[in-house]
Amino acid sequence: MDFISQMSFIKPACKQLQKWKSTGNYDNILLQDNGDKNKLFNEQAQNIDWKFKTKYEYTPRATFKHNSPVEVGFVTLARLAQAMLMMQILIQQ
Repeated sequence: MDFISQMSFIKPACKQLQKWKSTGNYDNILLQDNGDKNKLFNEQAQNIDWKFKTKYEYTPRATFKHNSPVEVGFVTLARLAQAMLMMQILIQQ
């Protein structure tokens, strides 16, 4: 995927936020991860063309996709420790 196609969501997203703002369904807090395209979206949304007064919250540590490698690592270590313990028990018998 090239840079232009990754950034093609910005204008439609700003239009949708503008539509929600005009109907009163607009919230001032937008929750998202800290990806580069989201940061670029935040800059564009606060641009003079759109003028959104939105508070952006980034949640990389609270999302599953960021914690997944760590959680898998703990499970792997626990299973290795269990296998070593079982091997020691078998050797002693």
